[in-house]
Amino acid sequence: MWIDAPTIRTENDFIPLIRPKPGKSAVVVLNGPPLRLFCHYFRRRTWPCVGAGCPLCDRRASKRLYSYYPVLSLRGNPAVLELTPVSDQSLARQIAEYSDEPVGVVKVTRPTGRNNLPCEVSWREKRDTDPKPNGEIERTFLVRTLCRLWKLPCPDGDPGSADWVLELRQSLIFALDEMESNA
Repeated sequence: MWIDAPTIRTENDFIPLIRPKPGKSAVVVLNGPPLRLFCHYFRRRTWPCVGAGCPLCDRRASKRLYSYYPVLSLRGNPAVLELTPVSDQSLARQIAEYSDEPVGVVKVTRPTGRNNLPCEVSWREKRDTDPKPNGEIERTFLVRTLCRLWKLPCPDGDPGSADWVLELRQSLIFALDEMESNA
């Protein structure tokens, strides 16, 4: 999904996912460290990998590491930038010369062609005229946004805790069973 100009937060705290389509670009301001997760692509959708006992690992669904960065649009609206490992490593190399923290402005461009081509990433230092964050997006808020995008209920508690992962695994199993029964 591509959101070119994110709107302001709604009462549901909707945060758009930025994943440029072929031939398109996005310019965003980094607003905190990334959340790196393995995700599966199964039945034309992205699903989170829940580690040991993952039903999609059992089905040998393709798995890939994604980095989800909390960002601000140039209008100052919060969003989430999705990067593949190649693009994420390119960004990390560019930032490493200047900072240990993921700060600055990033332009992400997907080359014209197929949807799954890696994005080209260019970084620059932040300027005084760039939007200012109201504080970092909390990790739990980032995870809730991703659960909504995955169309899965977000478990309560600390993301990554054993109980949280178990509850997410159960939601994933239920969603997959429901999808297959409707197929």
